[in-house]
Amino acid sequence: MPTYAVKEIEIFVRDAKLTTGDGVLIKDLETLDISLNSNIEQYTTIGENFERAVKTGMAMELGLDGKYNDSDEGQNELRETWDKVGASAEKTIVVKFPGGSKYEITGPIGINDFGGGGANDIGAFSATLNSNGAPKFTAAVEP
Repeated sequence: MPTYAVKEIEIFVRDAKLTTGDGVLIKDLETLDISLNSNIEQYTTIGENFERAVKTGMAMELGLDGKYNDSDEGQNELRETWDKVGASAEKTIVVKFPGGSKYEITGPIGINDFGGGGANDIGAFSATLNSNGAPKFTAAVEP
C-alpha cells in the first residue's frame, strides 16, 4: 500500500438506504480519525491462574472534525441527523483513498459540534459515526 497525505483522502456522505454512488463530498474537514474497536471478553476457569480472552465483536468508528460551513453540502447532509433517532439518524460515509480503494461505513451519526467557538473563532463542526454492521471495503482496481 502506498504512502499518502491524509489531505489526499476524499470523504463523502450519502443516505444509508442508498447502495450505489459515493454521495456528497464533505469539504470543510480538517481531521479524520478511523478507529477499529474490539470487544474482548476475559474470563478465568477453575484451576487456571491466567485469564483467557476471546474477541467477541468489533466495530469501526469515524471521527470527523472541521470548520462549520453552511454552504458545505456534505456537512448539511450530516447535520440533518442531529435531532433524529433510530434508522433516520444513519448515514453512509465513504472514505476514498488516493490509490482507488475505499471504505463504506454505515451507522448512526452523532453531531458533536454545531458551529460553536470563541468570538474570534470560526465555528467548529464535528461528527462521529459508529458502524452498524461490517464496513464494506473495495480494493483499488489494478491497471
